[in-house]
Amino acid sequence: MLNQIAICLILYMSPSVLFAQNANDPIELAIVVRVPTYTGKINFLSKQMHNPELSLQKKAKFQNSLNKTIEKRNDYFNLIKNGFNSYFKTCEVYYIPDTLYKEHLDGNSNVFINDSAEIQSFNTEGKKFIYILQGKDEYQLLLTDRDGNKLQKPWPYMKNTFLAAFKLLLDKEAYINNQIRYFDEKIAKLKPGTLQN
Repeated sequence: MLNQIAICLILYMSPSVLFAQNANDPIELAIVVRVPTYTGKINFLSKQMHNPELSLQKKAKFQNSLNKTIEKRNDYFNLIKNGFNSYFKTCEVYYIPDTLYKEHLDGNSNVFINDSAEIQSFNTEGKKFIYILQGKDEYQLLLTDRDGNKLQKPWPYMKNTFLAAFKLLLDKEAYINNQIRYFDEKIAKLKPGTLQN
């Protein structure tokens, strides 16, 4: 099930109440973080493994590439999950596969992944969603609306990092965790009425 991952952060604590339009009509904020699963590449490589026209040597190369892609997918999932568990203190964290992102946008709630790595439905009625998507690569996180557009200020969009490519190469875990901490701190400081319909 790890090839079906994305993250949904549901704010149950006081920050969710900050986004009420008025005291009698609170909005429960939810942040959906879409995480890549490399499903297209994995499916392609798996299909090549069963191609009878390929030599054993070529199949071995495809198998090696498949193994590396699955390892990258699993490592990325663990990296992002551990980062949010450790540094995003504003809310609980839930996971959604990027392959089900469109279904989620279409209103399907049976897209969440539970602790047993199974897809299940969660009640999202009354929640206001904003999104964290990947930027120029899977390690750059962007806070956006459902269409990938920037939210109005004072909402943050991305963490500017000096020498980002170098820092990513040096330590992927620290690079991701710094962005997660940044979003946690910025969202926690937002004032009532900053989220527009």
